[in-house]
Amino acid sequence: MKRPQLKELTLREKVGQTVCVRENMLTDIPDLSEYLKKYPYGCIWAMGNQLNDTENTGEETDKNGKATGKAYLKTTKKLMAATKIPVLMVGNTESGFSSVFPELTHNMGQMAVSAADDEELIYQQAAAIAREMKASGVQWKWSPNIDIDDLHGHSAYGRSYSGDPDQIIRCAIAAVRGTQSEGVAVSIKHFPGKDGVDYRDSHFASTFNMQTREEWEKTNGRIYREVIEKSDPWAIMVGHQGLPCVDNTKMPNGSYIPSTLSYKVLTELLKGELNYKGVVITDAIGMGALYTHMPESELYVHLLLAGNDMILGPTSQATDNYIDYVEQAVLDGRIPESRIDDACERVLQMKENMGMFREDFGLDLTITPELLEKTHEIEAKLAAKALTLVRDDGMLPLKKENIRKVLIAPVAYFPEFDEAMQYTGKLLEARGIQVDYMYPTELDKWAYVKTMTDMSQYDLVLCGSYLRAHRPVGFPGYNYYHQRFIQFMQTHCNNKLVTVAYGAPSIYFNYFTNTGKTFIAAYDYTKELQEAVVAALFGEIPFQGKCPFTLIPEYFRNNSFT
Repeated sequence: MKRPQLKELTLREKVGQTVCVRENMLTDIPDLSEYLKKYPYGCIWAMGNQLNDTENTGEETDKNGKATGKAYLKTTKKLMAATKIPVLMVGNTESGFSSVFPELTHNMGQMAVSAADDEELIYQQAAAIAREMKASGVQWKWSPNIDIDDLHGHSAYGRSYSGDPDQIIRCAIAAVRGTQSEGVAVSIKHFPGKDGVDYRDSHFASTFNMQTREEWEKTNGRIYREVIEKSDPWAIMVGHQGLPCVDNTKMPNGSYIPSTLSYKVLTELLKGELNYKGVVITDAIGMGALYTHMPESELYVHLLLAGNDMILGPTSQATDNYIDYVEQAVLDGRIPESRIDDACERVLQMKENMGMFREDFGLDLTITPELLEKTHEIEAKLAAKALTLVRDDGMLPLKKENIRKVLIAPVAYFPEFDEAMQYTGKLLEARGIQVDYMYPTELDKWAYVKTMTDMSQYDLVLCGSYLRAHRPVGFPGYNYYHQRFIQFMQTHCNNKLVTVAYGAPSIYFNYFTNTGKTFIAAYDYTKELQEAVVAALFGEIPFQGKCPFTLIPEYFRNNSFT
């Protein structure tokens, strides 16, 4: 297929390239191929095969009844063939694509990758994730996240690489190069970056980067300049946080203008001073930091005028209306057609970079055991290098002959984590160890006297914690049951307690600085990291990782309790 020229496209077709619609907004469309001729969307957000494709219904389904990546690839090919400009499938893949297609690899997230600090392995992991995505018909990912996180892992909710700009730059360049080497596009995010102080979530609240221009240039500005210059990311996602040192315009509610609505931030700074030539895509427009400012249809006009090239995620009430509304806004003179042309041209260039206009572009990868095994090998190498021993009071390595019975105590808001921890149990059982499980909500069922007696039967209590972005929603902290559970373990099991942070390691300072014999940062709960934890506990492999965050805030570092 030859890349179309702008003059060969209708205004409607050009406008279509400026939007990415949510897959679950298309579930009731009886014939998507015909629908896309009327609404020629440039991009669809893959969310777990919720498309209405009768050809694949009941075929290759997973345990939840959703079509697998293998079946989804058929749908993607069908939709690409139905449109003059191939539709692009995209997904959120900060920890791989298993959240969309469970048969794919659960890859360790950016915290663990950064702790391993091996640029070649980071490159290899990114390329492996890209291959699995392509084998499922998805060609664009919204990562890596290059926000600065220097609130000991809190300000970016465990989604970023580090609080150190230099480390972020190294990791991001390797990840971008690895992904794009396989013809899969990235979106580095969230421009213009976080200030490391405002920990609030833009899904719910207006957030701001309150750095001075000089501070921004030394940190976020340097990160984006170097990553752009040295890896040429094909897309950048813009966050809704304001950057008043560049644009201090006030919105009607008195807050600073979100960066997604700022011409000064996007067109003058990003596209002008930083000379960025790729696609600029908004973060999801239904987030509270943006959506509360004006009606959605008016948002489209202001977002495009600010310099966004693609609008992410019109709501259910507005999906069908986007192309109609923006097309009319151009005809009415509210949006210059030259702005639409520029945005469309950038999207077409990204699609050309990915090979989507080649005659031999057939999405011919398939999900095979060999493909997944290659990813596993890379993950295992990263896991061995990422695992970090934060504290040990002489408890490690464990002697196998002394560990006969272990209690595993998961503490999380995420049922999938509780289930995942059973894999650690199986690893221990394979070593001839008996394993029991206990959960926070069960604590009230145990009378204290009986519990104290029962706890004496265990040689080791393994507390697995999982706090990170959206687990829970908002600032990551434990609830009443969690805190009581942790206090109970610290009171009755402290001399045999090993705590493993399978999410944000910030829990160390908040809950464990003066309790517990051993604290390990694993950063994620992939099978490979669980294997590394068990092996390291028994001294079979060394701890090699270095935590990429400052776990003890500077103010407290010299206090004796640390």
